[in-house]
Amino acid sequence: MRASPSALLCASAWLMPAPRVRFASMAAKLTPEYSEVIKRRAAEWILQPLQMPKRLSPTAITAFQGCQQQYLFQKMWKVPEPPSPVLYKGILVHEALEKIYDLPPEQRRAQLHDALRDAWRVERKKPSPDASGTVSRPLHDALFTSREEERQWGLECLALLDSYAAFEDPAALPYGEPVSREGWLEAQLPTAADLPPLTLLGKFDRLDALPGGAGLAVVDYKTGKAPYGQWGEKDRFQLRCYALMLARGEPPRSLKHLPLAERTPRQLRLLYLKEGAATIEETLPADGEAYEALLDDTQERVLQVWREIAELVESGRPEDFSHCDRSFCLCHEVRPLVFPNFPGR
Repeated sequence: MRASPSALLCASAWLMPAPRVRFASMAAKLTPEYSEVIKRRAAEWILQPLQMPKRLSPTAITAFQGCQQQYLFQKMWKVPEPPSPVLYKGILVHEALEKIYDLPPEQRRAQLHDALRDAWRVERKKPSPDASGTVSRPLHDALFTSREEERQWGLECLALLDSYAAFEDPAALPYGEPVSREGWLEAQLPTAADLPPLTLLGKFDRLDALPGGAGLAVVDYKTGKAPYGQWGEKDRFQLRCYALMLARGEPPRSLKHLPLAERTPRQLRLLYLKEGAATIEETLPADGEAYEALLDDTQERVLQVWREIAELVESGRPEDFSHCDRSFCLCHEVRPLVFPNFPGR
């Protein structure tokens, strides 16, 4: 996995080994180019009938709950956005944490940085479409204005991996080797007669086998800081959605060889990597009735979101999707461009 010296010299400086450093994160903002494209296409989006999405994911559910307009813009209209350094940081860190378990245990800690460097060497050269979706340039040119900015971003990525390695030894995980990594889950949920069918779909980070065949631990990596109090509820809900798909959907191929009891989700683990790793864990009820009640509650919350989306689609008025008051949300930049006369609620 280690690259040759010549390959290292051709890449950005951060790809060389460097001390751990923390830098402020960089979030993508709409550029004038993207704003113009959105304004030109606004009438097209508004005049087209709203269409129900074909499926829901745990991430889409929490996006809708956080801001209906953001969900409309991103998930339904596919409003073009500049590539985000924050998004690609998550992609690269997740890829490194998935690939590292292909290596023998004794090599993993030493190769953790190289796993990310190798992934970025490939990714940074891929074409990134512009706002119109036609002209492409290398991804690193679309994400960063200078090599120094790319280097700082890269060191942030490496710092997240250092946090992970300080918290969890990749050579000796708490429950042994992962049962499965980076796999898709799917469940068809029953809906009322007045609602379209619903497919719940999501991709898990890691599944670990609990001792004694007691079931599965669902592990999810988060590249942000651990939230406080109720702010962690959306992340916990996402993991309950994974538990719901595992328990009531078709098991992924990597689990089909396991007896039902051994592939039943029993523990949820959120692992936050920014500024020192921290974890939030939830043990699901051992009592069968309480366990099914938790799954029923999760399923009902998913179906409620599906119903709310269906009602907004049925209204035929995209401006009925309400906006949020979070200063960082995309809705505040896009809304004036597409709803100049209907700023929303």
